[in-house]
Amino acid sequence: MIGKETNSFEDETRSFKVLNNHNDVPQTNHAQALFYQQAWENSPTPLFAIDRKGIICHWNNSSTAAFGHGKEIIGTSLSSLISEFTNKEALNTVIAQVFSGHSFNNIQLAFTTNTKSVKYMVARLYPMFDENRQVSLCFIANTDNTEHLRSVEKVRRLSSAIEQSIDGVAITDLDQRIEYANKRFTQMHGFSDLEIISFPLKRLIAKGFQGTFALACEELVKKGFWTGEIRHCHRDNTPFTTQLSLTLLKDTSNKPSAILVILHDISEQKKMEAQLQEDQKIKAIGTLAGGIAHNFNNLLMGIMGNLSLLLNNMDQNDPNYKRLRTIENCVQQGATLTKQLVAYAKGGKYQTRPSNMNTIIESVATIFGYTKKEIAIVKEYQQDIWTVEVDRSQIEQTLLNLFVNSWQAMPEGGTLLIKTKNCECSEEQVEKYDVSPGNYVGISVSDTGVGMDRDTLNQIFTPFFTTKDSRGTGMGLASVYGTIKNHNGFINVQSEKGKGSCFELFLPATEKMVELQVQAPEQLYRGNKETILIIDDEEEVLEVCSEMLHQMGYSALSATNGYDGVELFKTHKEEISCIVLDIIMPKLGGIKTFHLLRTINPEVKFLVSSGYSKDDHTATLLNDKYCSFIEKPFTMKAFSEKVNQILST
Repeated sequence: MIGKETNSFEDETRSFKVLNNHNDVPQTNHAQALFYQQAWENSPTPLFAIDRKGIICHWNNSSTAAFGHGKEIIGTSLSSLISEFTNKEALNTVIAQVFSGHSFNNIQLAFTTNTKSVKYMVARLYPMFDENRQVSLCFIANTDNTEHLRSVEKVRRLSSAIEQSIDGVAITDLDQRIEYANKRFTQMHGFSDLEIISFPLKRLIAKGFQGTFALACEELVKKGFWTGEIRHCHRDNTPFTTQLSLTLLKDTSNKPSAILVILHDISEQKKMEAQLQEDQKIKAIGTLAGGIAHNFNNLLMGIMGNLSLLLNNMDQNDPNYKRLRTIENCVQQGATLTKQLVAYAKGGKYQTRPSNMNTIIESVATIFGYTKKEIAIVKEYQQDIWTVEVDRSQIEQTLLNLFVNSWQAMPEGGTLLIKTKNCECSEEQVEKYDVSPGNYVGISVSDTGVGMDRDTLNQIFTPFFTTKDSRGTGMGLASVYGTIKNHNGFINVQSEKGKGSCFELFLPATEKMVELQVQAPEQLYRGNKETILIIDDEEEVLEVCSEMLHQMGYSALSATNGYDGVELFKTHKEEISCIVLDIIMPKLGGIKTFHLLRTINPEVKFLVSSGYSKDDHTATLLNDKYCSFIEKPFTMKAFSEKVNQILST
C-alpha cells in the first residue's frame, strides 16, 4: 500500500466557502444538502466514509456496483471489507493521519467483494470537518485498479517464466544483434548478461553451420518462422547441438520489429540416440555373427571329429601324426574365433556356476604374467568380494582379451592394474546400460599405454574393427562386450590419447555359494555298448559322431531332424540310454524336440550340442539334472567325457 499526503481538502473547503457565500444559494442549505446527497449517491466513483471507530457510515451506489455489498454494509467495520492482501497496519496509520486533518492520494488497497473475490483499488483518503472544524469522517474515493494489476502480474509471471526456462530465450533486432537474453541463453554460450547484449547472433553459430543458419534466415523472412537442428558454440568454441526456433515478431502496424530466438540444448539426447544406434548396430552384427558361428562350427566339427578319429588310431611315431596335430591346432584356433563370435552374439552361456572373481582373475593374471614379463601386473582385490554366477571359460577368455589388449597398448612396457570391488548400483547409474539396479561386482583393468582417441573409442566393440593391422582379428573386444552383456552386466571404458585406458566390467552379484571345481585329467572314456541316439541336421556331424561313438564302445542311431528323431526314439525307447541333440535345426527345432522326447520318457538323458543358440532356452534346459552340454567343435576325448558324465548321472 503506497500513497502520499495531499492538500486537496483545502481546495474542497475553499469551493464550499464559495458556494456558501454565493447570493443564489438559499441560506437554509437544504438545496445544498440535497445536491450533495444526489451527487454522492450517483457519482461514478465508488465512495464511502468511515467514522473514527472505523465503522462504515456512508456508502454510495457505485460502491455497491464495485464491491457487491448494498446499504446493509453501513454499520459494519471497515476491517471486514479489507482483504488479507492489504497491509492493515499501514492502512490504520494512514486513517489516523486522516483524522488528524491530512489527505492521501494513490493508496493501493485490496477489498473483499460479496462473492469473496478480491478487488484492487487506488484510493484517495481525505477528512471531512464538522461545524466545529473537527474531523468527523474519513472519506474514501476508489478507482478500480484490478485489471491493471492483473496485467502487471501477468507480465511479471511471463518474465519470471522466461528467466527460469530450461531453454535459452533471446530477442534480437532485425540485424540479429541481441537485445535481450535470459539466464539460460547466456549460460549456454558462456557470456555475462552485459556481454551478450548487442552480440551478433550469427557469431554464436558453430563453424560448418553458417550456411545452414543463412538458409534459416532466408526462410524466416519468407515464412515468418524457422525451426531446425543446428550447432551453436560456447565462447571457448566448444560446439553443442540445439533445436533452434526463430520467429519474426511484428509491431502494432504489422511490420517486422524483432526476432524471437528459442534454443533447446539436445546434446545429451543426440548422445543417447548415437548410443542407441550403436547398440542396434552391434545387435544386428551380433545376429549375423552368431549365424556364421553356428554354420562354421558345424564345418569345424566335421574336420575336428575326423581328425580325432585318425589320431585315435594312429601311432604317435607315424610321420603324419605331427601334421595332423598341427591341423587340429588350426581347427582349435578357428573354434576359438567362433567362440568369440558366439560370445559377441550373446549366445552360448551354458555352464554358469557361482564363482569368486578374485580367484578367476588371479588364475588368468598369473599365467599371463609368466609370458609377458615386460609389464608389471598390480592386483588390488576386495577381500570379501561378492559371488557372481558366470561361465568361467568365457570370463577367463574375456579377461585374457583385455590383458592382451593392454599389453599391446604398452609396446615399451608399463603397468597393468587390476582391481575388484563390490558395487551397489542405483537405477540412475545403470539406466543407460539397459540393466537392472542392484549389487554388482566391479572389475577394472587399467594400463599405462598409448590410449585411444574418441573415434577409436567409439568403435572398439565393433566386430572386426582393429588398429593392429594384420596382427589382430578385431574380435577380442567385441567378444568382451558380448560376454559381459550376455551375463546381464555392463562395461564402461575411459581412455585418452597418451594417457592409457581403463576398462570397467560390472557383473551382477548372486547370493549363491561358490562352487569349487576339480579338474579331471583328460582321457578317453569307453562305453559298454549302450545305445546313443544322435539328432543333428548336418550329415557330416552325424557321420563323425556316430563313428566316434562306435570307437568309444557305444552303439549309435542317427536322425537328421527332430521329427525323425522322435519317431526313432518311440521305436527304440527301451534301448536308448542317451540322446545327443543339436539345438539349431530346421523343421522341428531342438527345444521342441527335447520337450516331445521328454513327454515320451521324463527321465531320458540328454547331451545338448550346439555351436550357437539365439536365446536363453538352452540355459533353462541345463537346469535339468538329466541334461548336459557340449559345444561344437569337440574332440573325441571331450565327447567321451561328456557322454560318460551324463550316463553316470
